[in-house]
Amino acid sequence: ALQIGLKPIVVVNKVDKPNCRPEEVYEMVFDLMFSLNATEDQLDFPVIYGSAKNNWMSTDWQQPTDNIYPLLDCILENIPAPEQLEGTPQMLVTSLDYSSYTGRIAVGRVHRGILKEGMNVSLAKRDGSIVKSKIKELHTFEGMGRVKVQEVSSGDICALVGIEGFEIGDTVCDSKIRKRCRLLPLMNLR
Repeated sequence: ALQIGLKPIVVVNKVDKPNCRPEEVYEMVFDLMFSLNATEDQLDFPVIYGSAKNNWMSTDWQQPTDNIYPLLDCILENIPAPEQLEGTPQMLVTSLDYSSYTGRIAVGRVHRGILKEGMNVSLAKRDGSIVKSKIKELHTFEGMGRVKVQEVSSGDICALVGIEGFEIGDTVCDSKIRKRCRLLPLMNLR
């Protein structure tokens, strides 16, 4: 998030514990952000305290609430809505799902344009090759499940059924104008 210029929201959990040290945790997070070369704006990150177990969040760890609204409000105040980029459709495949009925399902965020059920698309692979395909079904995510939809647009996170031979990092794009999405930086945990 820091590399691509985003400002983090820090959530300090378990502040309901008797031996919690939220001020010390805040200082440790600040030092970590500083060591990761965060900008001044990124170092001015919002902090929310809470207890996930007890279903509350607050801007002050000593003032418990009876809900998580402070966290949700913080997200709405600090995370901009996705840009609605016009143009030919592009979706970067960032994850995959599987169904014993339909097989592999490509999951990702629509970078620009609109994808529709039944649409002919191209799969621009990381190795530079192009594979023609067709979207059989489109799904968006709601709660813990998926909902079938007719179309998705820029900013939507969706699941595509019917795309064959995809890998994470491939781009689903217009069948005629084949332009790959820029790959997102990845973090390796060793």
